[in-house]
Amino acid sequence: MFSSPRRAQVEPLPALLGLAVFAIGVSLYGGTLADQTLPTDTRISDATMTRTVGILSEGSVVVPDRLDDLDGALPQEMAVTLRADGRTWHWGTPPDDAQRTRLRHVLIRSERGEVPGVLRVDA
Repeated sequence: MFSSPRRAQVEPLPALLGLAVFAIGVSLYGGTLADQTLPTDTRISDATMTRTVGILSEGSVVVPDRLDDLDGALPQEMAVTLRADGRTWHWGTPPDDAQRTRLRHVLIRSERGEVPGVLRVDA
């Protein structure tokens, strides 16, 4: 077989360097999520969280503009907060007692695209 410099070939050193950079990025991302403490409360059911994510999601991404769609879908004593990309979006009034809270890591649509964030539901 003949080798041609016009074919899509990659030198081994740049390929290994690219793989190393990718591996470091994935480990930093995983380490950041592992350091987050997620208090959970069983009084807010899995069904409530699933329903909230279903209302707010477009595919697998939560869209903050859909927070108004929660009117009538969730009880008024509940509150939902989205945090991602240095921004915070709210629906409802969070209760003074934050003991009844569930959190879930989700992808949230922002100006920079789809970024990891946290969905918080308070009851």
